Amino acid sequence: NGWHNWSLYVQGVAVVLRQAGHRLRGFDGVIHGTLPLGSGLSSSASLEVATATLFNRMCGLGLDPVEIAKVGLRAENDVVGVQCGILDQYSSAMGRKHSALLMDFRELTSRTVDFPGDLCLVICNTCVPRQLKGSAFDERRAHCEEGAARLAKTFPHVKTLREVTLEEFARVEPELPDLVAKR
Repeated sequence: NGWHNWSLYVQGVAVVLRQAGHRLRGFDGVIHGTLPLGSGLSSSASLEVATATLFNRMCGLGLDPVEIAKVGLRAENDVVGVQCGILDQYSSAMGRKHSALLMDFRELTSRTVDFPGDLCLVICNTCVPRQLKGSAFDERRAHCEEGAARLAKTFPHVKTLREVTLEEFARVEPELPDLVAKR
């Protein structure tokens, strides 16, 4: 991981937009940030969203914020090779100052919620690098998908884990592999 790898996020956005048939123009730019690399504060997603937003405005692409988040996700998944979900890109594209987002990832919708004025959010740099590539993220995600598929065999209404009630889960838990049940 070096600074040169960050160019993949910008290039990835351009690749995804061109694959979607958008005509892009080149630009000279400088990327500057104060987030520590690998700090887990969505720096790659925010760079993807910033790049897609730049192309959107500069080239008149007409993308809405959700489409911009999807472009960032495809860049991360298909070009950079990190199999993450859309949480970070969506939050970067849809977030608003002094607000939290209440998100529904099945419908890919959200609403802003006022962040209480008497509440403080503290972000600390623990100096412990975080990255999804090479982590157990893909394995955990596969366990969740396997669990939903197994539960759907007994409960046809289940498409994702969020549809499973505690009672339904308790009924099939003994039949699930330990790690799948844990997830």
